[in-house]
Amino acid sequence: MSSAQTLKSTLFEYRVTSITPGIRDGTVTLTVPYRSRDKGQIKAIRLVKAVISKQIPNVYSYDNFDNTKLRVSNDGGVTWTIVNLTPGIYTVAYIQAAINAACASLTYWINNADPGFILDFNPATEQVYIKMDSTKLIGGIGQLGIDFGNSDMKNTLGFTMPTFFILDGLHTANINAQVDAQGTMIDVKIFNVADRIRYSSDGSTNNTLCVIPIDSTNPNEVIYQPPFSPLIPCSIPPVVAQFTVNFVNGLGRPLYLLTGNVLVEFEIINDI
Repeated sequence: MSSAQTLKSTLFEYRVTSITPGIRDGTVTLTVPYRSRDKGQIKAIRLVKAVISKQIPNVYSYDNFDNTKLRVSNDGGVTWTIVNLTPGIYTVAYIQAAINAACASLTYWINNADPGFILDFNPATEQVYIKMDSTKLIGGIGQLGIDFGNSDMKNTLGFTMPTFFILDGLHTANINAQVDAQGTMIDVKIFNVADRIRYSSDGSTNNTLCVIPIDSTNPNEVIYQPPFSPLIPCSIPPVVAQFTVNFVNGLGRPLYLLTGNVLVEFEIINDI
């Protein structure tokens, strides 16, 4: 993390590298504070580069959000066993596999390759459904049950009413799945450099430097080469001793990463 000066602008860099799951927000304290050379001139911010790791989980636990848990039963809900999903990037098929792996470890099935829970996704309706068949239980005795309601998994899969089932057959989620549990956009915000630098669609102002689409096939990045990004005129303090960068996911929560880097570069234009 550093600040390097040029003749007419000052370049700021924010970089975090980590193999630990968590957020990548942070504050940089400048060794040499930025001081405006052209007092009284209009200033502006210009984005140079924003790059964020693609390791963005849709199953995780952080900041009052937790969709890593669900419950299963083989006695019709008399007793329940919690299934904990490791934070990661899941499809519905991966969630299905995790559920049945947990049930196999509990010795639920006559044949682990023929489980009694089938979780799947209907692309036409964008709804998840689950098939339950208690005859697959060892001995053919008991009644399967599954409960999505003890975590935000109920919203991820769309089973919000009811949240649990203890009857064999086909059960379809009542709302569309929200498998993109962190949304489809990353909002990159900066503070202590220039407040309220951008207008929102509702007319309010905010500290958004840029918005990056979350894309599993392409890099999550915005990189400007000449011609440079548009200037954002704003009021900048005469002295900047530190700045803060926050990453917000598409649902308004702190962006949570499994591993990987973030890099943000922007510059203050001293005279426009």
